[in-house]
Amino acid sequence: MCDHIPFINYSVIHLLNDFILNPYIHRVEHSLHCELYGLITKELATIPKTNRLMRNIHDFNTQLVHKEWPHQNGIDKSLRRGNYDLVVLDYPSLMNCSLNDYLVGKNIDITSVIELGLNYPTSHIEKDCITLSKTKAKNKWIIHFRNIKSRKSSIKKHREKINDCSCRYNDISFIYAWVILENDKIKLIDKEIIQR
Repeated sequence: MCDHIPFINYSVIHLLNDFILNPYIHRVEHSLHCELYGLITKELATIPKTNRLMRNIHDFNTQLVHKEWPHQNGIDKSLRRGNYDLVVLDYPSLMNCSLNDYLVGKNIDITSVIELGLNYPTSHIEKDCITLSKTKAKNKWIIHFRNIKSRKSSIKKHREKINDCSCRYNDISFIYAWVILENDKIKLIDKEIIQR
């Protein structure tokens, strides 16, 4: 059941537009996670059968959207700490899983997976690509925002990394935005949306 993917994509674009208008509303990446989590759960609440709380066949309540969900397929722990930033789980898979599988985050299909970054170097984008390339999720997003001043060469380097990764990882969607405050005005330095 992937009928919620357009709602996820809408939430991601909403986050981008809000960041462009208000690049300093979130000081750290985890605040962005919370914002996107809220946007996604609000959108999914409009779809039948995706209420925030759902009763699993093994008689426990749960929901589709999760933060810090364990990686699938034994991803190399040296790349990351071992969790996806945000996921939306597959409805039938979640409704039929055991409590133990749910608690350890295994044997449950992921429909959408999102990795976010705020003011990270370009190497972080590559690591996120490697991580997402190993998941079977149908909808994959890398969101990379910057709100700090930097040299023009750094802007070019980030743009090149996004373009390079989007060519090599053609099943991942990318959003990249660089916004700064200059002379008391918000200035959009660079933006890219590559939606798959």
